[in-house]
Amino acid sequence: MLEAEFHSVAWSGIGVLLNDAADSPQNRTMPQMARSVLGGVPGAGDVLPASWRPSALLVHLGTNDFTPGHEMSVASFAAAYVELLL
Repeated sequence: MLEAEFHSVAWSGIGVLLNDAADSPQNRTMPQMARSVLGGVPGAGDVLPASWRPSALLVHLGTNDFTPGHEMSVASFAAAYVELLL
């Protein structure tokens, strides 16, 4: 047995800095939702303690940030992405 734990945060249209969909929850980005118990409910609390560190991490984010019409520098996107992962 791997003795692995699983934690998933998924929401269509959510970005790191900018969201694509108008129906994203309260216009919150993934860094604001990543540790939330209920992604669509601001202030719902954290799922994991700050001391928890995963052994592996799979992230698929960024396509919504660069939707046509969004104005953002690659440097600001990269800085926000790094901050999310740390």
